[in-house]
Amino acid sequence: AFISYRHGELDTKVATEIQNRIERYVIPRSIRKELGIKSIGRVFRDKDELPSTSDLNDNIKNAIRSSEYLICICSPRYIESIWCQKEIEFFLESHDKHHILTVLAEGDPYEVVPEILCKETVTVKDENGNDVKIEAKLEPLSCDYRGDRHRARNEEFPRLAAVLIGCRYADLRQKMRRRR
Repeated sequence: AFISYRHGELDTKVATEIQNRIERYVIPRSIRKELGIKSIGRVFRDKDELPSTSDLNDNIKNAIRSSEYLICICSPRYIESIWCQKEIEFFLESHDKHHILTVLAEGDPYEVVPEILCKETVTVKDENGNDVKIEAKLEPLSCDYRGDRHRARNEEFPRLAAVLIGCRYADLRQKMRRRR
């Protein structure tokens, strides 16, 4: 996964926590056996992954291109960033919107989730049975890191982990409860 975020105190704090939790997450044994995976894997976050003397543009593009998921840390600052918008657009050149995950760091979802993630072109039949492309509104599901961190870690983070692992949230929560 590639974490897209705006450099600022809160955004960086949430991005760092998400990265650390993903990379250290222990997948319940039964899910590991069922899916044949041992861990979620590495996460690219620019501060940790880029050498100080690199061509940032090429390195970031390569990291985005090779990532299966894009994780957007949404806040009022994120929505204002032209660079963050470009990261989303570049990711969408080779992936679909279903591989973009949003994490709410601050603000109302309708104000901080980029507009490009809130609509999708779909094909529907018109009254004559012809295929017509229309813009449909989407409500991206977000991992909510606003407010109580304990709740976010225990209830919201597993939603994100379930998608990255490729299992159902309910199954993951059940296995986590049994393990505890």
